[in-house]
Amino acid sequence: MARACFVFALLLVVAACNAKVWDRCTLAKTLLHKYKIPRWQLDSWMCIAFRESRYTSTHINTINADGSKDYGLFQINNRWWCHNNESPAPNQNSCKVHCDTVLKSMDATVKCIKIMYAKAKNSWEPWITYPYCKKQDMTAFTKGCGI
Repeated sequence: MARACFVFALLLVVAACNAKVWDRCTLAKTLLHKYKIPRWQLDSWMCIAFRESRYTSTHINTINADGSKDYGLFQINNRWWCHNNESPAPNQNSCKVHCDTVLKSMDATVKCIKIMYAKAKNSWEPWITYPYCKKQDMTAFTKGCGI
């Protein structure tokens, strides 16, 4: 019994570690340094991540009118960009990634965001929230982060 409780507790810890809520400055520095996001784009990335998920890597939005869902930090849509068994037809899967992967892997998320940006002719058009970002001072998302 004690062994079963220990295994269960360990699984809870692993699950909690996967449910990452990013600190604003840690996310900004990770995007800039690890993923080599250009500094001139970083404020846009940060605004989108904040508005879409409040920096929560496991956030899932289920209220899209077309029945699709959005996954992860940047809310990657399962009709157009990722796939799973809930993807509505026609599923494009333009990022060639499973939706659960973008909930767990920052590498997969960043790769998909770069694909989305490029397919939108180097624009933030795939994010419905971006016009709201443009209306505000996006430098506030990296202010005080030392970058």
